[in-house]
Amino acid sequence: MADWKARLAKGPFLVANDYTQGSPGDWSRITQNATEFIAKGDPGPQASTSSDAYGQLGSKARDAAFKFLLTSDGGAFSAVRSYLLAQTQNPAANFPATLCLRDLNNWNPDAYFFQASWLLRYIVTYDFVRSALSSTDRVNIENSIRKNAYLLATQVDNGMRSVFPNRLSGDYATRTWVAATKNGVISWWSKRYDTNGDCKVDAADAAAPGPVYAYVRADGVVGPRISELAQLFNNRRATSVLAFGAAGVLLADPVLIASAKRYTFEWLTYGVWPDGSQGEYARNGDYCIPQQGVIYSGANTASAALLASILTRQGDQSIQQFSTREGLFGTEVAGTSAPKTLATAITTQLGLSHGTIKWYYHQPWQEKQDFSSANAIFGMRSYYMKSAKPLENYHELGLLPAAKLLPSANIAPLVLREKGATSLPFPGATGNTVTTGWGTWTDPFNALPSVLLTRPN
Repeated sequence: MADWKARLAKGPFLVANDYTQGSPGDWSRITQNATEFIAKGDPGPQASTSSDAYGQLGSKARDAAFKFLLTSDGGAFSAVRSYLLAQTQNPAANFPATLCLRDLNNWNPDAYFFQASWLLRYIVTYDFVRSALSSTDRVNIENSIRKNAYLLATQVDNGMRSVFPNRLSGDYATRTWVAATKNGVISWWSKRYDTNGDCKVDAADAAAPGPVYAYVRADGVVGPRISELAQLFNNRRATSVLAFGAAGVLLADPVLIASAKRYTFEWLTYGVWPDGSQGEYARNGDYCIPQQGVIYSGANTASAALLASILTRQGDQSIQQFSTREGLFGTEVAGTSAPKTLATAITTQLGLSHGTIKWYYHQPWQEKQDFSSANAIFGMRSYYMKSAKPLENYHELGLLPAAKLLPSANIAPLVLREKGATSLPFPGATGNTVTTGWGTWTDPFNALPSVLLTRPN
């Protein structure tokens, strides 16, 4: 916290452009949000709250809590305390009473990632003011966090049990559903494609679903074929896992921590290939964005990176030290190749962002693949639904908290666009909209008030 306070005096990222052209004024935004929250408050989730609204809900409360942490603003503390306590009595913020482990068709959804995003911000908000609250307040708030976190953890564990029924005892040899082969046949992911380029899949497109490959190289070599198992490890589950994992660290709850770590290890084992590509690449091409799956996979990687960073503060380095040669349907490591680690996934994400890895969106309906820049899954720009102006993708920002944990990945120099590390400009320098996920200039989950201000030294 001393480092954060010192940055309020010397910067950067206090006001716009004080780091470089296009850099955000994070402290200006945070203080403005805090002022608005003190004046207007935040009712928290409501029964009518839309899914997308969860992405921003509670942001101003979190920013007010951060302002209190760094400046001891009494008005901010009072408003945040009222907000936190109000949510403990808010029916819409009681996940066990409002969410189901399975839907009406007895299907276990991937995760409640909208609600998880809100819970994650609530946890961060509480952590910023926790030391100033009474013991009674802390018990009430922590009990609310605990019951919501357990709902999310149970839901994720229940879903993953459908493929590894004995996973809680460490048995991955027993496999069912898409983790098992039937008469030697693998459950490969397939889908219908937007074959006519109008940004939708309908009767005007090829009727037959096609196989899904992670990418194709410019020399025509295709990347891994994606299985249904690998696509179970997606941005939705990653959000839930980070939320209940953060709750576990906050509450010193070994069950929640173990559940979050277990899923993260499974993602690296069954959802990541030795070349760092991921099952989420199955989403490439969505919204007419060739690298949409790469963007989604950034949430997987950021979830693991953020979880690793908060666990390390408790002396637990197991996530960044985890390595495996295991896998299924191509994710296993063969021969003398290096085992997979968190750094494997991060290095590939950064390589694609900065164009040192050049892969393209594989189009199975095309006899001749398209190796033009318009079909690249690398680079920082995307055109949502063929928009005229590009978005500047900065989803790698969520990796910055793990910069000191994995020095070999060169995270900070690349993310901060240091000269000598990359030729890419700082996102926003062009004036185009910068996208990092749900938040504004922060991690993909909108958990932190500012990744840049809270970055490790």
